[in-house]
Amino acid sequence: MALVVWQNSVNLPFWDQWDFYNPLFTRASLWRIFTRQRGPHREGIGLVLDKFVLDWTHWSAPAEALLIVGAILVAALVAVRLKAKIFGKLDYTDFVIPCVFLTLAQMEALIGIPNPSYSAFPELLILLYCLAWTLGDGLARYASSSS
Repeated sequence: MALVVWQNSVNLPFWDQWDFYNPLFTRASLWRIFTRQRGPHREGIGLVLDKFVLDWTHWSAPAEALLIVGAILVAALVAVRLKAKIFGKLDYTDFVIPCVFLTLAQMEALIGIPNPSYSAFPELLILLYCLAWTLGDGLARYASSSS
């Protein structure tokens, strides 16, 4: 998946990226970037991490897409861990879990207009929230899952 994304990503901002990159162009604070609302929801942690990746790679769109691939990979690992925590053990049929996440069917979210706030990070955060509910210690469970 990472190789396909790297080979097919266009290294040029286009379409909606010019709008949701606006706080990055104006060198806004991390809080302004985090609370940036474009459409019905906020950009959140996705745009903050996007800022660091884009600054580090000198605005490389393929690197931004690889950030999303990395978040999807972590979400797949969290999903496998969640399954193991809920049901106690893994078996051979659980190879399907990463296959659901690591499919090329979602290439438009990776190559079209890569935006981690709309694709991989909500998925990852939801899975981490579910995993937080499986923590054994009540105080840690409620502290990590409170909103």
